[in-house]
Amino acid sequence: MEGRTADADFAPTRLIRDVTPLVKDNPMAEWYLPTRALVLVRARKWDEVERLPEPDKNLTLAHAFWRFARAMAYSASGQLKQGASERSSLAAAKNAIGAETMLGFNSARGLLELGQLMLDASIARGRRDFKQSAALLSKAAQFEDALNYNEPPGWYLPPRESLGAVLFQDGRFSEAEAVFRAELNAHARNPRALFGLAEALNKQGKTAEAKHVRKDFGEAWKYADLTLRIEDL
Repeated sequence: MEGRTADADFAPTRLIRDVTPLVKDNPMAEWYLPTRALVLVRARKWDEVERLPEPDKNLTLAHAFWRFARAMAYSASGQLKQGASERSSLAAAKNAIGAETMLGFNSARGLLELGQLMLDASIARGRRDFKQSAALLSKAAQFEDALNYNEPPGWYLPPRESLGAVLFQDGRFSEAEAVFRAELNAHARNPRALFGLAEALNKQGKTAEAKHVRKDFGEAWKYADLTLRIEDL
């Protein structure tokens, strides 16, 4: 167990170390480096995000997404002052990326602008300003809709998951239901959206439909090792 734990702890460092020499000759190799940070944000593994090693600033993509992940971790865990500070560092890191730089089939800067909308929404949500958070996430959802198609998608964090959750927290259950349905229309059988939809239906007294959706969620989530709450979307 000790060997595996140590290996997991050092894996991000090894990944950056091993890919860095390739980036000079093949800039597309850097596309892979932000993946770990984004996956950890998606899973809300905030402690692991904070332990991620800082990439070399010459790896502008990796460094900017590292900043984004840290800002999300701070804001989501209630450390709003640190989140705002990291957000400022993210803005500088984004500006260090060339305007022509792509990440997959989308502009790297564009994806980070989407990330900044979600981050600002997370900070507003941390202040319990749900209306401001919802407005920012609505813009983020429109931004996501305009991204160029790719598999896997160019952005790993569907804004409508969080939008539905924020509307739910604001007591706007029917609007939350509509948003979760829109997310499922975009990403069929997304288990997080199924969970949110079941919760929104239940709050509206639509218990039979909620039970049916919860069954679908249970099937989609049966191999997961995370327990979901609305606050986790």
